[in-house]
Amino acid sequence: MNAMSLPTELHDYGYVLVNVFAPSHFAGNPLAVFPHADGLSDADMQAIAIQMNLAETVFAFKSEDAVAKLRIFTPDYELPFAGHPVIGAARVLDQLKRLPAEFTVQTEAGITQLKRDKMRYTFTRTQGECDEVASSEVPALLMALGLDDLSVSSAPCWVNTGSEQLLLEVSQTEVLSHIKPDAAQLSAWFAKQGKRAAVYLWHEKNRYVRVRFFSAVGNVLTEDIGTGSACANLGGWCLAHGLNDVNWLIQQGDYLRRPNRLHLQTSAEGLIYVGGETIVVGHGSLSVPQVVTEDESC
Repeated sequence: MNAMSLPTELHDYGYVLVNVFAPSHFAGNPLAVFPHADGLSDADMQAIAIQMNLAETVFAFKSEDAVAKLRIFTPDYELPFAGHPVIGAARVLDQLKRLPAEFTVQTEAGITQLKRDKMRYTFTRTQGECDEVASSEVPALLMALGLDDLSVSSAPCWVNTGSEQLLLEVSQTEVLSHIKPDAAQLSAWFAKQGKRAAVYLWHEKNRYVRVRFFSAVGNVLTEDIGTGSACANLGGWCLAHGLNDVNWLIQQGDYLRRPNRLHLQTSAEGLIYVGGETIVVGHGSLSVPQVVTEDESC
C-alpha cells in the first residue's frame, strides 16, 4: 500500500475587510481578518496573505486562554505581534461573539488586554526595552535618512514592547515633510546592525504627533500608513524618558493621502495604551484546497 496526497475539495473560509485607525470610511490601514481559521496550516496562511496582498492578514483560532489566538502574516513572513491586526481582529470578534467591554487575545508575543469604548478599541502593552543606538553608528544612519544633527531632537533608540523597531525623534514637522531616505544605504545600515530595515520618525507638538514609518528591502523603500506596534513602542520610549502621563493623538498616513489616527496614552504604572477606531468595509470568502491522504494499492 502506498500513501498519496491529493487535493480533493475546496474549503471556504470567510473573511472580513476592515480599515483600522480610520477617521473615515475609506481611510485607515486595511486588514483582512479570518475569524474562523481552524484547519489552516502555516503554508495556507502564508499563501492567503500573499493572495490578499495587504500589509497584514490576521487569522483567529480557538484558544483556552483568551477570546482567540491570533496569527499575523505579512505577504513575506509571520509577525509575533502587530497593533493594527490586533485591533482589527478585536472589532470583528466582538461583532461575532458579543464580547464584554474588556477581553484578551493571544498572539505569538503573549496575551494582550483589550478594551472597547464605543467604536474605539484599545490594547495594552507594558514598558518593554528601550536602548539607544551606539553613538558611533548614528552618523551613517542620519546619512541614509538624508538628515543632519540639527534634524533630530534625541538619540535614536531600539524599542521593543512586543515587536522591536527603531524610533527617531525629529526636531520639527518640516523634517518629515521633506525626508527622502536612501533605500540601499538604509538596508545596508540595518544589515550591519543585524536588524530588519524599518525606522519610525516622529515629532510631537501640543500633544499631536506627526509620524512617518519607512522600511527598506535592498533598493526598494516602502512607507507604512498606520502602525500600532510602533505607536506602542513610542509609548515605551515615553516611559523610558519619564513621560508617564502622555495623552497624544498620532497622525500617520497623511503624506500618502491615507490618514490614520491612533491614540496613545501612558501611565505611572508603566502601562501603554494604543487605541483606534475600526470600520468594516466588506465581507467575503476564500476557497482553500484541502489535502487528504489516501491509500493506493501497489
